[in-house]
Amino acid sequence: MPWRPAGAPLLKGLATWIGFRQVRVDYDPAPRAHGRTSWNVWTLIGLSIEGLTSFSVAPLRFASMLGVLMAATALLFGAWIAVQTFLYGKDVPGYPSLAIGLMVLGGVQLMMIGVLGEYIGKLLSEIKARPVYFVAEHSVKSADASAKEKPAASRAAE
Repeated sequence: MPWRPAGAPLLKGLATWIGFRQVRVDYDPAPRAHGRTSWNVWTLIGLSIEGLTSFSVAPLRFASMLGVLMAATALLFGAWIAVQTFLYGKDVPGYPSLAIGLMVLGGVQLMMIGVLGEYIGKLLSEIKARPVYFVAEHSVKSADASAKEKPAASRAAE
């Protein structure tokens, strides 16, 4: 795996996070002069996971949504089993109730893990202490400079 210091910022993510206007520049890279690259599929996958988790809470939201979907599916399945049992008198073996209970509990747990992860993600973004906004340009005028810029008529009135 290529060396990258622990805690080093992911520069591609920081470049997009800053929000400056970006332009795509196409180029043909020169052939490698010496040796072989140490990057492989797994290191690139690891880098992409790090980039996704460093600048987004999307995986945590995905876990929350998956938990909601799983719990809702289990509740719908439970309702379907209840309708079959009470309206149609169909005997249902014992495993559906066990499966429904496990799915509901698993879905709720996954949803809560996602919610906790959202809080941890917010804490992490606060700990990084990145600025809320960037100023592209600014100018500073001293009080003496602004007094010199007053028109002569206004100075005469004083």
